[in-house]
Amino acid sequence: MDLNPRFERRLRISECTSNAMRVPHAFCEKYGHRIPSTVRVLVCNGYELWVDFDKVSEKFRGLGDFFHEFGMKSGNTLVFQYGGDFDVKVCILDIYGSEIQYPPMVHNLQTCAPSNVSIFEGGWSFVRYLGWGGKVCDSVYVPYEFDDQVGALIPERVDFVDILVEFKELSNHWLKKDHISTYVGIRCWLLEIRRRRDKRRCTINGGWLMFREDLHLDVGDTCTFQWRDDSIRNFNVVVQKRVVDLD
Repeated sequence: MDLNPRFERRLRISECTSNAMRVPHAFCEKYGHRIPSTVRVLVCNGYELWVDFDKVSEKFRGLGDFFHEFGMKSGNTLVFQYGGDFDVKVCILDIYGSEIQYPPMVHNLQTCAPSNVSIFEGGWSFVRYLGWGGKVCDSVYVPYEFDDQVGALIPERVDFVDILVEFKELSNHWLKKDHISTYVGIRCWLLEIRRRRDKRRCTINGGWLMFREDLHLDVGDTCTFQWRDDSIRNFNVVVQKRVVDLD
């Protein structure tokens, strides 16, 4: 189960001057029962706005101030993430797909000052839309605006793998710096586990490159980690190679 479900909406010109925005039907069908009829939209600069979630028409109503104050226009993309209770976080992307530089402002009904926006705390996002098809995409174009904002902070080579927050019930039992043993048949690899700075998820660090090379892993391959002997640090690994489309 997705603990923090999200959806994205690329705005049309008619929505930018409206007070409502349609929520994808697939999202409502899967998660709508968990979301209250009134939610608080949160932006990382401290901006907050209470809006209504109309479950019949599948729309957020009351977003007019938000659209106006952030200058939304056709082509902007909004990424909404439900964080539990009444909170819905929103990330704003410009027409090129890169997260905007948030202005220091809050809603006029708020009495607090804007919050400082930190890349190191909340990260920075961009989005690319890919076409349908069976071809595996091995590269993604990074928007210039994103590269200009945070490109210097990103290493040229990444040698770790994120463990999804969906598995935090397991990863929470690991130490800040820990190790797990992985087995494929009679072969074994020791992988180093580290907890990220935000403490919300862990990464596989040391040993990953050797593990990947020894198993000849490639883009599109799937590795399934299965408990071994009910131990939280021992796993059997099943590798499923991607299916190559001969067409």
